[in-house]
Amino acid sequence: MVDASTGRGSFLNFQEVEVPGPMGDINQATAELDGSVSVTGWALDPTQPNMPPTVRIYVDGLVVSELIADLPRPDVAEFFQVDERCGFSVNLPATTASAVCIDVVDRFGVSRWVACQDVVGA
Repeated sequence: MVDASTGRGSFLNFQEVEVPGPMGDINQATAELDGSVSVTGWALDPTQPNMPPTVRIYVDGLVVSELIADLPRPDVAEFFQVDERCGFSVNLPATTASAVCIDVVDRFGVSRWVACQDVVGA
């Protein structure tokens, strides 16, 4: 930038800024009587607080479901000051999984491992 009155140039000050990555949690992972597993939770990408992110659900290290976290979660929305469309719920086919995990994909396609939870009996 150049000062018009003196003709002197100056440099702009740049600094690194930490941008928070995707976040989320599994609220419940329950084994149903038919052998399926019901999983509920929430996810968000703070860099796009009004756009529901993609969530991938893992069992034994393999992706078993991919979905958009767009169910209403007013509790999460109020806490983080984001759109309430950040919840998810999915019923996984019959599995012997003892735990499920999720990652959240940000707007650049980069995923972040955010949570694992043990499956509890119905």
